[in-house]
Amino acid sequence: RNPPPPINFKEWDGLLRIAFNRKNRTLNASFSTSSVQGLLEKNYRIHCSCKSIPVADDFKVKEKIAEVLAIEGFGERRARSMSVDDFLSVLEAFNSNGFHFT
Repeated sequence: RNPPPPINFKEWDGLLRIAFNRKNRTLNASFSTSSVQGLLEKNYRIHCSCKSIPVADDFKVKEKIAEVLAIEGFGERRARSMSVDDFLSVLEAFNSNGFHFT
């Protein structure tokens, strides 16, 4: 694209690495691994502490990730069948819910 979309390319790279770790997995399966959930939970807590947003004691990262993917309808899609615009939508959905990939 010319000009490139106004995104953080480190976050873009992080999202694509998670999505294409195993290209035939659905996004729900890719985001449900414990390592990915640990990374996203740590980044979410850092983001919330920087923005002075309180995090609930019973915060469940797995449920929140599933909710974000379900809202956009990308949970059952596979990375190999998604377009660049689809990935931009997924990145925007995660960022607007406080999840960052860097």
